[in-house]
Amino acid sequence: MMTRGNVLIGALVLLAQLGSGTPGAGPLEQIERSVTQPLPQAPAPTTTPSPDVWTPDRVVPDPVYGGSSVVPGHWEHRLPSGGYYAPPLTTCSSGSGACSTSPAGEYPSPGMRVGP
Repeated sequence: MMTRGNVLIGALVLLAQLGSGTPGAGPLEQIERSVTQPLPQAPAPTTTPSPDVWTPDRVVPDPVYGGSSVVPGHWEHRLPSGGYYAPPLTTCSSGSGACSTSPAGEYPSPGMRVGP
């Protein structure tokens, strides 16, 4: 049977082990250091520019029907040759309302061309 004195001694030994400056304080300090130390930093992600370029809506002269045509906004793919691959585009003339489709293919930079 345990007496009050034995319980008190056991409690004091336990407190001494948990207190700072005692041999038992090491584990608590290790835990505190492990949760307060800075996290390792991940390296910066490497990015490569997208080969796709958004070409916004444009108004271009319509040599066939007169007036102007609206070329709808679309994505173009940058090619290793320096050109751009554009999808087939349907443009409609503001003068006559007639529509035509330009074929898909390689074109110069969107800022340097007059048509689709």
